[in-house]
Amino acid sequence: MINRITIQDQSNEVIWQSDLDIDEFNRVKDMSSISKEVVPIFLDTLRCVRTNSLKGIAEDLFLPTVVHHAIKVESIAFRCIAIVAAFILDIGTLFIRLITFIPFAIYNAFQEEVPLHQYLVEQEVDEDLIRECVKVCFYQQENNRRRESSKFVNFIDLPVYDNYDRVTSSSIGNW
Repeated sequence: MINRITIQDQSNEVIWQSDLDIDEFNRVKDMSSISKEVVPIFLDTLRCVRTNSLKGIAEDLFLPTVVHHAIKVESIAFRCIAIVAAFILDIGTLFIRLITFIPFAIYNAFQEEVPLHQYLVEQEVDEDLIRECVKVCFYQQENNRRRESSKFVNFIDLPVYDNYDRVTSSSIGNW
């Protein structure tokens, strides 16, 4: 019987893969059910969501609506309008984000670590590759029966942005 778990980053690159015994497989599967939140767009405009990296702080603190939403509009005319409107919104709410930055940075620093993240660190996976979100793929095969599924696990709270469908805690496949 094959019990394989594969961990992929946000670009679908395999960063860890292992064939496990059934007990370990089920333990990792249970760990993957615990994930951090995806923060709604309204809260994203009022607080700095990601405080674990300078890039996340820069994007989420100064111009979150412009970076996560407005520049991603496909039509050039609507993109220009969206950028201006988002810029006005982001400047109007900057003071609130500046006031709430330190309390949320402290709050994020003391949040419990996601169990799957702890497990992957113990397996000596590079922590830079598992900083925000991973895709966990489960594969079992016994004789001619095969089961596959995958799930996204967030290790930190994440804002809603263009990869929203990739970072929500959803399951794909039948398990």
